[in-house]
Amino acid sequence: SSMWTPSCTQLAAALSASYRTYETYDPSNHHYSSLESFLEKNGILLTMCMRFNGQIPWLECTGNGLDVSPFSFNGHDEVSSTNEKKKVQEKHRIASSWIQQNISGFRVVSPPVDTGPPVGHILQPNATTIQCLYPMDAATINRDDEGCGPLSSDIHDGSKGYDHAKWYGKLLLKGQIIEFKNSMFGNNRAWDSIPCSEFLGSTAANFSSAVLGEVNNDDRSWTYQRTSEYIIQSWSYIMGHNICNTSQPLPTPSFNDTDFLVYIGPTSWQPQHWEEMLDLMKDTLGEHPNVQTWNEITLHVSADMLNDAVQAVFYVKGGIDPRRDELARRIGISEARKLHKPLLYVNLIHPSHDHSEADLFQCDDAPFSTNIRGGAA
Repeated sequence: SSMWTPSCTQLAAALSASYRTYETYDPSNHHYSSLESFLEKNGILLTMCMRFNGQIPWLECTGNGLDVSPFSFNGHDEVSSTNEKKKVQEKHRIASSWIQQNISGFRVVSPPVDTGPPVGHILQPNATTIQCLYPMDAATINRDDEGCGPLSSDIHDGSKGYDHAKWYGKLLLKGQIIEFKNSMFGNNRAWDSIPCSEFLGSTAANFSSAVLGEVNNDDRSWTYQRTSEYIIQSWSYIMGHNICNTSQPLPTPSFNDTDFLVYIGPTSWQPQHWEEMLDLMKDTLGEHPNVQTWNEITLHVSADMLNDAVQAVFYVKGGIDPRRDELARRIGISEARKLHKPLLYVNLIHPSHDHSEADLFQCDDAPFSTNIRGGAA
């Protein structure tokens, strides 16, 4: 990176301008050499710190910063097995999301997904390699092919799914379903006497907020189902018969603001299909404006680029809980100090996330008020 580092206020203004900007991405137009360079000026690429236990691809931001477990590419180490060469091959996988004022508005992973206080990193697209795209959250941590393949547990396509299991694996899956049914309804109760609406019982409440979406390849239309319906269909397939009585239909998704969307289709979108991914996201937002949704972009960052990949730390304030705001700010300050990066914030009460010319990002000088290092204004 260059010797000159923009001040915090200059960075906040430049990122806010990118958030307002959008030209259409055309891979055949060589004005931009790649999707990564296009995203340098169009919209914002970010990742939220998640309250997960250090699992890749999420960042924890509780003092670990970019301490994501590195992994090497599949296949053989062609070079040699010396540590130095191996280091070059180490890649960090990051699940990110992209926002732009007129296309998505300001949206980040948030409740009903319990992520903890809203703190994240604004990424430098050119320091990353985009692997694949999804128009909504795609649970990439549970997908094959480093987040770009089918869900590992998908009954047909997943590496840990029923169709790919050996005979004893299939037997085990069936046994688990029988055990679940017997513990809930007793050994003697007939499957078809259990209404589907009761089959999953109170466990259904744990994932009732996720609405699962798939794209119909013929006409690019979305179909949606509740998680409970998806589980009942999968388990019925494994058992080879209906596991409950379908005469009473399951409740359909309500698409309100306590629901969030998860894409469960087997395929991801390639970087050159960026506009197609955005169109699908816009369709969802148009049809269901109240539901929580965000796109998901799987990135690789090489070990030597990890520091360059983060432009700034940011936190979100103006939510309903001032204590949560304060906690987000405190985590943001410690994260910015640790990474020596500027700290920005987004105020949800401010009109800037609506279609105005005001800057979305503001500068918080707290991390460097005692020492001016690291890009304070």
